[in-house]
Amino acid sequence: MWCALHALALDIEELAPWEFTADTEWVGLEAVGGRDYRLANVLGKAEEVFAAVIYQRTGIGWLLKVLDDDFDPEDLNAAVGMDCLKLEFVTKRELVKAGLAVLKAVGFKPARRGCSWPQFRSSIPGWHPWHISRAEAELWCGE
Repeated sequence: MWCALHALALDIEELAPWEFTADTEWVGLEAVGGRDYRLANVLGKAEEVFAAVIYQRTGIGWLLKVLDDDFDPEDLNAAVGMDCLKLEFVTKRELVKAGLAVLKAVGFKPARRGCSWPQFRSSIPGWHPWHISRAEAELWCGE
C-alpha cells in the first residue's frame, strides 16, 4: 500500500498541478469502482504549501460553511470541522521519524531539493490532523 501511495505522490509531484491551478479551483473525483464521489483541490499557487486535498464524508458541508458570509478565516477553530485527506510535499526536516522510515522502506528518493518529501495526513472533525488509516489509503490508490 505504501509503495502505491508514494508512486501516486511522485505522479502528482511530476504533474505539478499547482503550476496551472489556483487554490480556489475544484476537481470532482470518482472513487475506484464508481461508488462514490469526492471534491478535491490543489494548494500551491502562492508557492508556500504544495498539497492535494481530497474532501470526504462531511467535508463538503465544511466547504459550504467556508463559503458562508459569516465565516471568519481568522478563527483558529475553523479547521476543527475539516474532513479531508491531504498529501503535502514538505521539507525532510518536517517529517516525523516514522514517516522517514516509511520513505526509506519504499526506496523513496526526492526528485529535487526543498519541499519534495510526501506526507499523507487525515483530518477528521474534532481531531488533530494525523496519519492516514489503511481505509483512507485505499481511497488514494484504489487498492
